[in-house]
Amino acid sequence: MKTIFITGASSGLGKTTAKLFLEKGWQVIATMRNPEKEQELTLLENVSVFKMDVTDLREIKSVVANITNDYEIDLVMNNAGYGLIGPLEALTDEQISKQKYKPTF
Repeated sequence: MKTIFITGASSGLGKTTAKLFLEKGWQVIATMRNPEKEQELTLLENVSVFKMDVTDLREIKSVVANITNDYEIDLVMNNAGYGLIGPLEALTDEQISKQKYKPTF
């Protein structure tokens, strides 16, 4: 069985992709910021859900290391993201810094 690792799988494209690959016979590793709120993917066989916030570099490294130690990953879909909407002058310095954050591995 092939395995896909999907970030940002709590809704939208990530969640839909998780369900599609599951239907095609793949094992799904799904990450999201708040897995305790997930009520669909956590109930499916061959889906493993993990907490991972892509704005936290330490958490990314830890979760990815654990997943790659426990699973052989065939495909990665890096779907998670963070976006700001609104006028620039209404944003805080912290929001702007967080938006431009690009971790390096």
